[in-house]
Amino acid sequence: MNRAQQEAHFRTEAPWLIDQLMRDFPFDELGGAAVAGNGGWESKGFTDMQEDKPLVPGSRGGGYRWQWTGPRRRAFEDYCKRNGYDPTSKESNYKWLFLELRGGDPASGAGDESAAVAAILSAGTLRDKVVAFEKHFERPAKSHVAGRLKWAEIALDAWRAAKASAPIPNLPVPVPEGLLIPAEAGEAALVALARQDDAKLETAAQTIALARAYKRGVRIVFPSAPLSTIDQLLKGETMEGVKKWFQSKGVLGGLGAIAMLIGPIFGLDLGQAEINETQVAINNLVAAVSALVGIWGRVSAGSRIG
Repeated sequence: MNRAQQEAHFRTEAPWLIDQLMRDFPFDELGGAAVAGNGGWESKGFTDMQEDKPLVPGSRGGGYRWQWTGPRRRAFEDYCKRNGYDPTSKESNYKWLFLELRGGDPASGAGDESAAVAAILSAGTLRDKVVAFEKHFERPAKSHVAGRLKWAEIALDAWRAAKASAPIPNLPVPVPEGLLIPAEAGEAALVALARQDDAKLETAAQTIALARAYKRGVRIVFPSAPLSTIDQLLKGETMEGVKKWFQSKGVLGGLGAIAMLIGPIFGLDLGQAEINETQVAINNLVAAVSALVGIWGRVSAGSRIG
C-alpha cells in the first residue's frame, strides 16, 4: 500500500479515534490528534500491524496500531486471545490503549501508562502534545517528531472535516477485562462469588474472572446501571439477595404480623401500636449489636487503620 492509500485509510479512522479519546479522557482535539498521529506514524496510517525492521535482530519487534513491543505486545495478544478479539481490529487496539492510559489493569496484564495522559494535558501546542506522547508512551530508541506530527495534522484535519459534515458515531464503551462487566454476565453470580457463596454461582467464565478481579480490589461497574457496583450490592442497596434479613422492612413487617397472629395464643393482645414499638425495638437492638460487633472487630484486628 502506497503513502496515498495509507493516508486515505487513516483519514477514515482518525475521526472516531479522536472522538473516543475525547469522550474517555480529558483531552481536547489536539490531545486526541497527538495520540492518533503517533499511532499513524507507528503503523503507517493503521495499515501495517507488524514492524518492518525490528530494532533487535531476530525479535518480533513492534506490533499493531501503536507498535507495542516485548512484554506489552505479548500481554495485548494474550488479552485478545482470552477474550476472542481480533488483535488487528480498531476495537481491540483501542480497548488496550484505553486500559494502559487509564492506569493499567492487573486482571488484563495492562501496564500503567497514565503518565502519557498527564504529559499531554500539560503540553500546549499540537507539536508539544505529539512529543509528550512519544516520550511517555511510545518511548522509541530514536525520536521521529516530524513524522508523528505530520500524521497528527492529518488526523486533526480529518476529524474537523468529519465533524463539519456529520456526527461521528462512537464505539460502545470499552469493556476492559476486570473493570466493567456486561449486564448479561449476571449481577447475582458476581455477588455470589464476591461473597464466596458457591451455591448461587453461575458457570459463566467471564463472570467468575471478573468477580475474582473484584476480590483483588478491582472496582466493577455494571453499564446497564452505572451507579450499581458490587460494593453497593454487598451493602444491601439492591434486591439482589445480599441484604441481611434484619435490614428488610418487609421482613420486619412480616414478623410484626406473625406476632399479631400468635400473640393471643400466649395470652398477649397486641395492637398495631405495640407491633410498631416491637419493630422499633428490634431495629434498635440490631443496631446496637452491629455497633458492638464493629467495635470488637476493630479492637481485635491485626492491622492498623491507615
